[in-house]
Amino acid sequence: MFVFRGANAVLTGASRGIGPYLARRLAAEGVNLTLVARDRAALEKLASELTGIETRVVAVDLSDPASIAVIEAEALGPVDLLVNNAGVETFSHFERFPPEEIQRAVAVNLTTPMLLTRAFLPGMLERKRGYIVNMSSLAGVIGSAYTEVYNATKHGLVGFTRGLRSSLADSEVGATVLCPGFVSDVGMYVNMKAEAEKFAPKTVGTVTPQAVAEAMIRAIQNDEPDVLIAGGPPLRPILALQTLTPKLAEWIAKKLGTNDVMAPVADSRHK
Repeated sequence: MFVFRGANAVLTGASRGIGPYLARRLAAEGVNLTLVARDRAALEKLASELTGIETRVVAVDLSDPASIAVIEAEALGPVDLLVNNAGVETFSHFERFPPEEIQRAVAVNLTTPMLLTRAFLPGMLERKRGYIVNMSSLAGVIGSAYTEVYNATKHGLVGFTRGLRSSLADSEVGATVLCPGFVSDVGMYVNMKAEAEKFAPKTVGTVTPQAVAEAMIRAIQNDEPDVLIAGGPPLRPILALQTLTPKLAEWIAKKLGTNDVMAPVADSRHK
């Protein structure tokens, strides 16, 4: 079982959204934290709130490949835990989506987590100690309208983590992918509500950022592969239905209005 107290973790996307909640929960377990994001002021403010542990701030743009070497050089080490939490939301009519924003989303949401894993995994394997957490989304296990790029990157994180777990099966290093639904009161959910007055994800519900942080701790403790975190109906049967009868699953999603959830947000973007 992974020992938290005294471990060194790198947490990306630490400055906003669920990032601060993940940081506080890890700090409560006695984990030293390298906090990574673009906003240095927000990172330093968060670091000042975390007591009883060692912290370090690394302000970089994760869409820049050069950021990997900077994080690797400046992180508190040796790194025992990598939490790839940073993400770029991409909700729009795909035909209007700027190519440069597609490239940025793929870089931040998928390429950078893989490159950071590649940077820190050799040391974990050598020390026979380590854990990798990838923050995907329910969009990583189901398809939803107007989120093609987000779906692609988050599906990619799920596939990457599953493959990684298979490769690491005989090692002392573990990996988990977390798939939360809409997280209330923070980040992407708040942005979407602000942009679209009619945005109301009633069919899938919401979860709290604290619930996501607790799920992360449990997943590491229990070496869980895929963790779904949702506030709506049980999702495993829906996912099974999607696999067995994809067309029927699409029809049900349409009847439930799931596809319409994102429409007001998409309409507000890239007009």
